[in-house]
Amino acid sequence: MVNKLADKAIQVLRLLSEHGYLVPSTGVLVANANRKTLVDLINAYRAKRKMSGRMYLPNLSTWLNHPEEAPWTFLPELTDSLGLDSLGLDESIWKFSESEITGLIKDAIHGGVVARIRRHNLNPALFKVLSTTPVQKGINFSDTPFQIPQFHPCSEITVVSGDILQTRGVMPFNGFLRVVACENGEFIGLNNFLKISCDMLKSGQHMFGDIQTSAQVARTFIFAFASAEPCFVGWPIRHERKSRLSNGSFLQLVDSFFSAHRDELSCSIQSFVTTMPPPHLDLQ
Repeated sequence: MVNKLADKAIQVLRLLSEHGYLVPSTGVLVANANRKTLVDLINAYRAKRKMSGRMYLPNLSTWLNHPEEAPWTFLPELTDSLGLDSLGLDESIWKFSESEITGLIKDAIHGGVVARIRRHNLNPALFKVLSTTPVQKGINFSDTPFQIPQFHPCSEITVVSGDILQTRGVMPFNGFLRVVACENGEFIGLNNFLKISCDMLKSGQHMFGDIQTSAQVARTFIFAFASAEPCFVGWPIRHERKSRLSNGSFLQLVDSFFSAHRDELSCSIQSFVTTMPPPHLDLQ
């Protein structure tokens, strides 16, 4: 049930306008926090998608004040016209409180899940992806004047498409482990895929399953979370498409993981970039 949708929409507009947010799909700047601005954003969205009909202020006001009377397409359209889909959020965001909504949007604007996790101490040994094939990683220009930072700085390796990657981890305590990959904006549970038990694991080193790499995905992020308590209700453990989560849904799980007061928890982030294999050379 969506409550106080009008207040939530204005609060989102206010937040986006404060950040000078440009809706990627339409190129429209969120300049003000009023309903007329929202009408303009929706109509720009409809025009871009070549949809017939325009949004008018009376209709918008009615649906914001009484979302239960709005067509089922209204919440997705509202979400996408604000550009929240480009931040990895979907229409389910409107079910949450104003503070939760603004928190999710701020986290998404400032780096999403990776930025949220990096606020905490990372444990690189918790989960590792290992390549057995050395890969050349570029040209070493010794006179480069400065290091260009990554947008999401974290441990990263480069692998060749088709390589088999090994995985292992070191549990710092007896507890529960969840491993999730992010590819193409989807968050995918890896526990079943890598044969990682969802039950309690003993402290110490563990060897898990292998990963087959593919050139269809350029960069893959791997997130690992461990807790001494069984706190992973609702977390994805399977890789099938129906089990995958959006950025917003996974960000809520991550937020809950860190907001609970626990004595023992651990997390890690790693990514790998997949390159095409070198072309086969026929020397004849």
